[in-house]
Order: sequence, then C-alpha cells, then structure tokens
Amino acid sequence: MTRILLLIVVIFCIYWVFKHMLTDITAKKSDENTDNNVDDKAAKPAENKMVQCSKCGTHVPLSESKHIKEKIICNNPDCQ
Repeated sequence: MTRILLLIVVIFCIYWVFKHMLTDITAKKSDENTDNNVDDKAAKPAENKMVQCSKCGTHVPLSESKHIKEKIICNNPDCQ
C-alpha cells in the first residue's frame, strides 16, 4: 500500500514540474511576440495621434484636424 501511495506522489510531482515548465516556455514565447508587436506599433504612422484644438480645447485625431495660420483647428463648425 505504501508503495502505491509513494508512486502516486512521485507521478504527481513529475506532472507538476512538467506543467510548470510548459507554462514558463509559453509565457516566454508570448513575451517575445509582444516585443515584436511593440516594434510594429512604433513603425506605424502617427495618423491616430490626438491633438488639441486651439480654439475650443477639444482633442481630435490629427487626421481630422485642420491647420489654419499655424493653429490646429477641429472640424467643429463653431471653431472654423
């Protein structure tokens, strides 16, 4: 009876060690993938950069703003 219990404990310990090893390996792979994604994001153009309207103070994407007399103006009719 003792041998069977000892065998069960040893098998459980081996399973536990391998499970944690696999978890560490997958975590390292996902960290490497996120590092690559950060580089891709940095290479994208700044078209989604938010800027503040100089008249009303609203933050709008740079692609939706206008540059009038060296000022950034939003697309709100009151600001134009």
